[in-house]
Amino acid sequence: MRTLDDLDVIANICRAEHDKHGSVDVVIGATPEEHISRSVAQNRLAFLWYKEAAFQLADYDTDGYRGMCKLHVGVGIRKEKEAFREVYDRVIKPLAYEQKIACMKEPINFPITSEMSVKEMNRYLEGIEVFLCGLGAVLSKPEDLYFAALGIKKK
Repeated sequence: MRTLDDLDVIANICRAEHDKHGSVDVVIGATPEEHISRSVAQNRLAFLWYKEAAFQLADYDTDGYRGMCKLHVGVGIRKEKEAFREVYDRVIKPLAYEQKIACMKEPINFPITSEMSVKEMNRYLEGIEVFLCGLGAVLSKPEDLYFAALGIKKK
């Protein structure tokens, strides 16, 4: 369950399973990070870091730091592909800095990380770690999530 909206769905599943089998076992707890996909782990880690930067630095909200990271780190990675570079340079590059940040955030949400491969997202995470720490943020690295996101096998 990720949101409270999922509660009705879960209740319906439990009812159906109870009707079918006569009982239902429910386990409550966090999803073990080793069971989540690498791309999910990467997204969770990135959003954790955006939130931590917003809380610690307080210059921008979470979406503001997300926009800054997309602009300062993600754009460089994506511009390695000519088709993206042509569109970015024509549409976004001429804008003022704050307009560029606005384009990276909702509701425009110019596609940066959503179009990245797992390897590119790895580079993005490494880049935003350096970028946000350079601004003064102290980023947490929940071991299982960090390892899953970066594809590091635990010993």
